[in-house]
Amino acid sequence: MKQLAAVEKFARNPVYAGLAPVYNFKMVRTTLAVLAGWMTTGVLVVCFDLILRKVIPNDYRDGQIPPDSVTAMVLATSALFSIPAGWVTAKLAKADPARHIVYLILWGLLMGIASAVMSWG
Repeated sequence: MKQLAAVEKFARNPVYAGLAPVYNFKMVRTTLAVLAGWMTTGVLVVCFDLILRKVIPNDYRDGQIPPDSVTAMVLATSALFSIPAGWVTAKLAKADPARHIVYLILWGLLMGIASAVMSWG
């Protein structure tokens, strides 16, 4: 912790203001908090998908559109999985957790759009 405090003190020094972006730990912490929340969602969704494959193997196969009931269940659980993801993001961010959760939402939206575009056609 002492090293971190010394580096932050160095970064705030006006003489070294041009070097401050190199030591912008708040941005790094924000990025890591959002990525950790996003990975939490990913891990939970993948684990749930694996469970679905075992529980309802006939309705949940590769290359086949699942029935509406299964799709609704996957959507509902994905929404529920965003709660622990937001909690992880808020805990890791420490400062202004609500803003970091908004960043997580925006990142998830961006990744969803990218995924939809890549799977088009």
